[in-house]
Amino acid sequence: MTAPWLEANHLSHRFPLPGGRSLLAVDDVSFRLHQGETLALVGESGSGKTTLGRMVVGLTAPQSGSLSFAGSAIRAPRREVQMVFQDNAAALNPRHGIGASVMAPLLWTGGLRRAAAEAQARALLDRVGLPAEHFFTRLPHELSGGQRQRVGIARALAPNPSVLVADEPVSALDVSVRAQILLLFRELRDERGLASLFITHDLGVVRSVAQLVLVLYRGRVVEQGPVAAVMDRPRHPYSQALRAATPVPDPDRPRPATPRPPDLGDVPGCAFRARCPQAHAACAVPPPLRAVAAEHDVACHLAA
Repeated sequence: MTAPWLEANHLSHRFPLPGGRSLLAVDDVSFRLHQGETLALVGESGSGKTTLGRMVVGLTAPQSGSLSFAGSAIRAPRREVQMVFQDNAAALNPRHGIGASVMAPLLWTGGLRRAAAEAQARALLDRVGLPAEHFFTRLPHELSGGQRQRVGIARALAPNPSVLVADEPVSALDVSVRAQILLLFRELRDERGLASLFITHDLGVVRSVAQLVLVLYRGRVVEQGPVAAVMDRPRHPYSQALRAATPVPDPDRPRPATPRPPDLGDVPGCAFRARCPQAHAACAVPPPLRAVAAEHDVACHLAA
């Protein structure tokens, strides 16, 4: 196999909390991503997904560990690694037309003259489904949420990146619009050979966009592997709980009852043991991330 385009090794980041405490948001996370691959990063809110995504694009510095693109260290934002942000309204300048927002990275990083940058920005808007003749001068508040997300995708593509990080890009969209945006992501990945990190808390979208999945809980990797293996037969109790909580069109299906997470702060042993129905004495010792099948790793003493 060719060398990975994006490689993360033992990334960790801790945020300070009141009272001299701290929160370990990302704890010793490693993964590799090759050209054309999409890795879905899943977990509930507060699991460290966005912090990890921001480290990948150079917006948050890891306090330990390393990141590299094509063998070159990532220590600051760089053209080859771009991000589609979750809050598409806040990510766009309300005073600038969307054409100007897409042109900005072309002017700053592409070294293009204004006429060439405008032509390229118009082509990008056309490609993401926003005909430039109608949308180029519109302001963000004149667009729907799905249209603003398309602008965010066009702007992220403007520097011609090799790696795209998408942070919950469809979480606030209607179901029909969500399907359109997911289709656009797949088309662009295949057209451009992008390596993609797709951050989501919705397991329902994972199969449609990703080949690989990494499950985070309180900043730790609890399970990772091919989508089919992890989604069809999750081995970690947390992955099983996530799958069981995925909405299905069956109002009579019993809903799982999972205890609330403990207070913020470090958790000795397995991070999930305070909520795990299978927890026992051995869970006081941190479980290693170990292989349970080909390319399928789980951090659980009970996984087989």
